[in-house]
Amino acid sequence: MCAPAAVIVPIVAAVATTGLGIYGSIAEGQAAQQQAEQQYAAQQMQAQYQFGEQQRQMDYQFAEAQRQQEYAYQEQQRQMEYRYQEDLRMAELNYQNQMQARDFEYQQSYLQYDYARMEQQRQYQYELAVQQQNYEYQQAQINSQRMFEQQKADQQASVIELNAQLAGTAYANDLRQLDNRFMQEEEAAAMQKIKASKDIAQARAEIRASGRTGNTVDNLVADYNRQLAAFDFATNRNLAFASTNIQDQKRGAQSTYAARLASEQPYIKQPYVDAIKGQAYAPGAGVAPIYGPTPIKQQVTRGQVTRGQVTRGQVTQAPVYKSYVDMTPYYISAAREGVTGIANTVRAVDNYNQVRKQNRTTFPRGSTAPDGRPYYGPAF
Repeated sequence: MCAPAAVIVPIVAAVATTGLGIYGSIAEGQAAQQQAEQQYAAQQMQAQYQFGEQQRQMDYQFAEAQRQQEYAYQEQQRQMEYRYQEDLRMAELNYQNQMQARDFEYQQSYLQYDYARMEQQRQYQYELAVQQQNYEYQQAQINSQRMFEQQKADQQASVIELNAQLAGTAYANDLRQLDNRFMQEEEAAAMQKIKASKDIAQARAEIRASGRTGNTVDNLVADYNRQLAAFDFATNRNLAFASTNIQDQKRGAQSTYAARLASEQPYIKQPYVDAIKGQAYAPGAGVAPIYGPTPIKQQVTRGQVTRGQVTRGQVTQAPVYKSYVDMTPYYISAAREGVTGIANTVRAVDNYNQVRKQNRTTFPRGSTAPDGRPYYGPAF
């Protein structure tokens, strides 16, 4: 039975909350505007007070600046005179010191000049001795190298001479062996010819001793003669081939002899140039020192002091600006509260409609309520 009140109360609360939210946002904007007015009035009073205080301090500072300016002027006059006298004294002292320094530098330069001259003479004598020693040492080395090169050339000449003798002996032995071989070939050919002649002569004698006559015997004798002639031709041709081979071998022995002679070449001596004696130059000690320029005494000028000017300051009252309160955020906040309230109201009305629909289905008119009493309420 309480369901209608339960859903109506959120609607009333949403409407009330919306109105209060809008009123609160507008009230906050008006309060901010009133506070800005109060701050503007307070700042006006504070600006007026600061202006009066700054004007009083400015008058005091002007009087104090005039007093200090006069004191500074007198103090600068005293210091200027003191510096003038001090500059005169320092100018004279610097002039005397420069004169003494010039004399001292001249003496030092002359001592250094004399020492450099003696040192250069000693160095010149030392360089002469060193260069003479180097020249003799280099010349001794060159002579020794020349003797060594000559020994190598003489040794190679001995080797060439001995090689030529051995090559000639070997060449003569080769020729003698080839000649002996050719003589052996000729002797063998002659022996073969004699043996063949003896065999043919014995065969002809046997035929004639048999007492046969006629063409057959003559043909046999002629055949033996032909065989002997063919054998002599073949033996002579082989001997000719052997002679040609022997001649080729002699030419080969001659080439070998020439190669043995050319296998050793004369030694070419390495050329060496005589050493060159160095030269030592005696440098001069340079230009003798002279006195430097005479120093110039410093000119001192008395300074002048100018009295300073003091200008009275001016104070400008600072402007005060009224604070501007922008009501737009408050209006936006009120609009946000209104939109939120409207949404809450719509949500509460939806809930109310849902409850009515549910009660219309659950408790129709004339039905019994959950407490046992008949329900005569309005039909939802």
